[in-house]
Amino acid sequence: MRQAGTKKARSSQRQVAIVSRDLTATSLVEQDFARLYERACPEAVAHARTFLSHDEAWDVVQRTALELFERWDQMPLEHKTVAYFLRAVHRDILDDKRVEERYEGSHLSLE
Repeated sequence: MRQAGTKKARSSQRQVAIVSRDLTATSLVEQDFARLYERACPEAVAHARTFLSHDEAWDVVQRTALELFERWDQMPLEHKTVAYFLRAVHRDILDDKRVEERYEGSHLSLE
């Protein structure tokens, strides 16, 4: 009996890996964007948290980052700033709120 309990305890041990959270940017464009993202992300999430839950804040920041990255090559240099990133996050938050309000306003009762 005792050995069975010991085996169970041993088999439930798990290995944990420590993984770096650094962005893996290979091209110059990716490296350029990664530098901006790493500077802007903490402030952008903190700002979004004033309007949204923790998970929703991260979602909107990630979605905004992806939108900006997709346009990165076409963006003028003056838009490649932390301030622009924060404005884009704020704009996306407001857009989401407008859609949410519109949906709630058009919700019909089935009674």
